[in-house]
Amino acid sequence: MPYCKFCGKKLEDNENCSCPDALKEAGIVTENEISDAVEAAPDVSEAPEDTADTGEELSEKAEAVVDKAKDKVSGAEDSVSEVLDSARKSISDLGNELHITKDAPKAAAPDYRAFRKGMTIICILLVLLVLLLALIISMLGGSYRKAVNDLVRGVNTCNSELVLRSVFPADYLDAVKEDVSDEDEDWDYIIDDFNEVIESIQESAEDEYFGRSPKLSIKITERDKVSSRTRKKIAEHFDDLDCDISRMYKLKTEITVRGKDASESAKVNLYAVKPKGGRWVVYADEKAAERIEDGFRKPLKEMSGSIEEIMSDYEETFEWFQNLST
Repeated sequence: MPYCKFCGKKLEDNENCSCPDALKEAGIVTENEISDAVEAAPDVSEAPEDTADTGEELSEKAEAVVDKAKDKVSGAEDSVSEVLDSARKSISDLGNELHITKDAPKAAAPDYRAFRKGMTIICILLVLLVLLLALIISMLGGSYRKAVNDLVRGVNTCNSELVLRSVFPADYLDAVKEDVSDEDEDWDYIIDDFNEVIESIQESAEDEYFGRSPKLSIKITERDKVSSRTRKKIAEHFDDLDCDISRMYKLKTEITVRGKDASESAKVNLYAVKPKGGRWVVYADEKAAERIEDGFRKPLKEMSGSIEEIMSDYEETFEWFQNLST
């Protein structure tokens, strides 16, 4: 049994070897045609930089080479078929490798525009979250603190109108102002009197007990529910002011007056009350008044003479306002 002298392949009787050298010796294909077929197949040892050519495009190139070879080997088709099949397989494998290389995931370059856009969205969401939280707190009654703060600020700045706003419902104060107008009284004149009362009490506190610049502060230590019995009493008080109550809380507070020479405090339960459709106000019942009197017994004793004098000086204004509010 013969063997090919070029590649050593075992051959059957009268079989021609299909290796390139044997085909070239037999004159079936020329050396240039073999070179063209080899050059048509890309070198797979190097990864192509541009993988735009697909396996289909390479197959078309291979078909062109095959068709050209068929024209030359029409008399020896069986012998050349192995070479053509081998060429097709090599080119097909190369195409598959190119597809794998093209479709392989690559490390994406960082997109800083997308990053900035993402951070902007996060910031907007945080702002909306803060606004939503503030709205929820307000709905739960967080604005009752404003009434307490207005009361403190009104006393410390001798602003009696701010004090009145913090303890009387808005509708009630509007009604009082209308009554003042009907009786030819000047609301500003009344407010000026009350401002002078607060200022006179501050001067007495400074001279007779606390020292320079006495200031009021109210610290809320706890917020609690109001018992049904107390709620009923508070509702009756606001009914007299023609106000219906929507919500109320008991506020455990520490009331302090501090000056340069002395400081006094009292733990007092106040009430935050919200009339329907109105702003929060501060309410103090009889027990609160008793605790304030006990806590500030010393300064009130020292200031008793001057307080009586102040009340006497503005007795007419106090009586008028008291009659108007009952």
